[in-house]
Amino acid sequence: MVMTYRNVCDIIVPNDMCIGCGLCAGICPVKVFEMRFNSNGEYIPVEYRKGCLPKCDLCLSSCPFYSQDANEDKLASIAFSDQENINHSPELGYYLETLVGFNNDHEHRLNSSSGGLATRLLCTLLENKVVDKVVCVMPESNNPGKLFRFSILDNVEDVYKSSKSCYYPVEMSEVIQEILKTESRYAVIGLPCFLKGIRLAMSTNTRLRRRILFLMGIVCGQTKSTFFAEYLCKLKGGNPALMNYARFRVKDLAKPANQFGFQFRCSGGDVKNGTIYWLEGMAQAWSGGYFKLNPCNFCDDVFAEVADVVFMDAWTENYISDPYGTSFALVRNKQILDIIKNDGRSGHISIQNTEPIELIQSQLPVINSKRKLLSQRLFIGDLCGIKTIPKKRVEPKSGKLLDLIDRGTEMLLTKISKVAFRYQGKRSGWLIFRISTDPILFWQRILRRLHYMFDSPA
Repeated sequence: MVMTYRNVCDIIVPNDMCIGCGLCAGICPVKVFEMRFNSNGEYIPVEYRKGCLPKCDLCLSSCPFYSQDANEDKLASIAFSDQENINHSPELGYYLETLVGFNNDHEHRLNSSSGGLATRLLCTLLENKVVDKVVCVMPESNNPGKLFRFSILDNVEDVYKSSKSCYYPVEMSEVIQEILKTESRYAVIGLPCFLKGIRLAMSTNTRLRRRILFLMGIVCGQTKSTFFAEYLCKLKGGNPALMNYARFRVKDLAKPANQFGFQFRCSGGDVKNGTIYWLEGMAQAWSGGYFKLNPCNFCDDVFAEVADVVFMDAWTENYISDPYGTSFALVRNKQILDIIKNDGRSGHISIQNTEPIELIQSQLPVINSKRKLLSQRLFIGDLCGIKTIPKKRVEPKSGKLLDLIDRGTEMLLTKISKVAFRYQGKRSGWLIFRISTDPILFWQRILRRLHYMFDSPA
């Protein structure tokens, strides 16, 4: 029997273009999808029961990695282009002002990812009754296999518990369904692709458009599967199968702001707790693209261009040495800008204007990866005959041979790391992982060294 409909499980999931946001499962009017982990530790929608409506395309129309006309440029233009004094740049998208600062509460600042401005803004929105509830990622305790989740919060104490970044898969299906059911005013904080999915869903759903007042973004270089946290646990001597607590972006006041750690706890017979820092193995896994989701190879949104405000680490020369952390903020919404500045005048935060170039410089590696190097990944995708890559705002370009080999090696290492890590819980599994990934990583380093030698000025 020929299927008369097409949905995300027919197009997006089989072609490894699902980012796991859960918008499709949240927006589906007949709830035929359920978000589950696949064998690579990635969330995907599963069509777990029949009932998909033949002429319904809501799941595809809200998917951030389905090729459609409403890209970030169009969505951002609709949301921000008519604001008075709005600016625009190719790197930043639309913006009113660019700011730098931090939460003046030292404890809250210490327990935030950077300077704590994002968490403070969520709390201010609740305290001033601008919104009734906020949607953000909360850590789970005593739940191995699902260490973080999106939650709807209505009190400041819980918001502060959610203040650290999370390099772990989370999905939004349940919170989207709750927003659709409950008449309240919401602010949502999330990654660029998740917020794009929400903007797409808001364009066709009046309830979401009426109830979600603000979207707050976080600059993202890549997203990871559950394997990333499990790998770090294993690297430090823990048992990933027994890990029931994880916290990213743990600060050490003896280290610069960008030398953060990952803290974990394991339960059971071989209890093991630990903290592993950036230079102890995290950096290699991150820069090597271990366990990166495939759609991240084809993302061109650096500064969460559809968000009302976006936050990022202030890792530039003037701020990186402060171990407490400092935040950059790019503001596109006048109401949000006024709220932030009023919070500064009240003494809750320290805030001042900074030049847009500061934000660009802080994210140069991400900009390079999502623009220049994206062109090469798109070229490789075309070369390999991949038909499901969405249309992007940069064109495929071959670049130099060393560039293409480097991109291909990068994408291969991502795939191999996932396949090899599946065996880490078995005898000799860790050895299989090392044997599979180390040679590729070695040749990647050689290639990048050659690239540096040939492209560096004399």
